[in-house]
Amino acid sequence: MTLNRRQFLGTSAALSASAAALSAAEPQPIEGIGKTPHTRFAVNCEMWWTKLPFMERLEQAARFGYPAVEFWPWRNKDLPAIVDFCKRTGVEIAQFTAWGFTPGMNDPKNHDACLKEIEASCAVAKQLNCKLMTVVGGNDQPGMTQEQMHDNIIACLKRAAPIAAANDITLILEPMNIRVDHKGHC
Repeated sequence: MTLNRRQFLGTSAALSASAAALSAAEPQPIEGIGKTPHTRFAVNCEMWWTKLPFMERLEQAARFGYPAVEFWPWRNKDLPAIVDFCKRTGVEIAQFTAWGFTPGMNDPKNHDACLKEIEASCAVAKQLNCKLMTVVGGNDQPGMTQEQMHDNIIACLKRAAPIAAANDITLILEPMNIRVDHKGHC
């Protein structure tokens, strides 16, 4: 598509007028930004508002109107404060990480520790009224093929399934993009 000079100037004038009208409009309040009519969004409070202390990130999510939040490990969090926050604001914990990158679930020597951590995380999930927990496969294990590591993850998850089921928890195996931002991850 080509524009002649007259069309270009007319289009430029219209865009300028639109931009001026938008900039003159009243700023939109942030309250309610997270509320959408058809989709429930959860803010990952590990990634948003990173300059704020963790509990202030939760407050910010509530202020924006998000119905739920998620976070990574629970071990470094003030669980009673999170429970209080949820009761006070009605914001739910969508999910948290029960087992992270290291040590890898893809190495069988870590399976017993992983299962203990999943059991402990189930107790935390009950406190937080949360039904979803994320687990991560782990970084590549030297001397193992991708197939061996995948088989090890499957074996660990098969052992973890009864623990999760007994606690009415769904485990989410988080896939990582090994081609872009998680090179070296199984």
